[in-house]
Amino acid sequence: MRIALVCDWFLPRVGGIEAHLGDLARELARAGHSVDVLTPMPPDGGLPADETLPGGVRVRRTPVPLVAPWGLAVPTRARATLDALLARGHYDVVHAHASLISPFAVAGAWAACARALPCVVTHHSVLGRGARVLAAADRVLRWSTWPVLQTAVSDVVARELRAAVPGLDVTVLPNAIHPDAWALPRPARAPGAPLRVVSVMRLARRKRPRALVRAVARMRGLLPAGTPLEVVVAGDGPERARAERLARRLGVADAIRFVGWQSRDAVRALFATSDAFVLPSVLESFGIAALEARCAGLPVVAMHRAGVAGFVRHEREGLLAADDEELAHHLARLVTDDALRERIAEHNRRTRPAETWARVLARHEQVYRRAIGVAGRTKAGPRRVHAARVRGGE
Repeated sequence: MRIALVCDWFLPRVGGIEAHLGDLARELARAGHSVDVLTPMPPDGGLPADETLPGGVRVRRTPVPLVAPWGLAVPTRARATLDALLARGHYDVVHAHASLISPFAVAGAWAACARALPCVVTHHSVLGRGARVLAAADRVLRWSTWPVLQTAVSDVVARELRAAVPGLDVTVLPNAIHPDAWALPRPARAPGAPLRVVSVMRLARRKRPRALVRAVARMRGLLPAGTPLEVVVAGDGPERARAERLARRLGVADAIRFVGWQSRDAVRALFATSDAFVLPSVLESFGIAALEARCAGLPVVAMHRAGVAGFVRHEREGLLAADDEELAHHLARLVTDDALRERIAEHNRRTRPAETWARVLARHEQVYRRAIGVAGRTKAGPRRVHAARVRGGE
């Protein structure tokens, strides 16, 4: 198949969507598909231009103006640019990837429908209050009636979409990893070395890094005096300075190390020398770093309302918390209960998750074939498809 992946954000910007899209493009190309990434995201220090990634993935960085400070594409320019690209591209399927506000992805779906091209949209973000915006947009654009297969990266996001637009059919199309790439040998712990808890996330308000700092302060009060402990936070973003100041104010700066953004290889090495993983996000649609940690054999501590609960079961792959107080108690329990920590770690090392690229890539191909079938039955643009709501499972 000839596939266009349409996204507002892409590498070199660092984030979960960007990393997933890079992986998806490479996996599709490795499976023999022809893949173009269409994005307004410029390369580092340069003007938009076409480039080819290893594996033959072509990235078309379009010269669509971006609105500062959000970096969002101007919708009217995005529609015209994408219409021209899709007209020339001879694509078998268009796969748009949307966050909460994604004018370029929406324009890609619109242009695909206008040209009767098979189209899939994947929603990558927990909606929260944004559900009302999405519902309002549906009343104006009637996007839920377009001949598009709507998908979500987790059950959490799928449930929110169905609640925002009753009757909407949503298929779960999760993120994925190669588990063996994260199963590195673990070096022996040095005598007296502290237990290490690691967190990997973008340090933005939505990810709640300051909630993690408060949880560490509460956890320390629950531990026996003098318990050796180290919390390593990998990632960067606008909340980093605030989180570091809070750690100093709460007296836990000696226990928390902020090490900034780390490459995937560096994160793998960090997991190999850590004992547990923690993610404080509530508005977490999937949590790819948590899945990577789980495959590295680390018990995962996370919030039960987040997408992480799709692959972490309480007391099987980790511990799930109802609130921040429970998050602190779960961390303290893992640090002090060697038997629990080792039992979960051994389970995680021994069992593979369902979200492997072999399985998830096959699901993508299945959804693409469904989209081709839908487009074959519906030859109408977005203004004339109010009766074409797609229903049914895979």
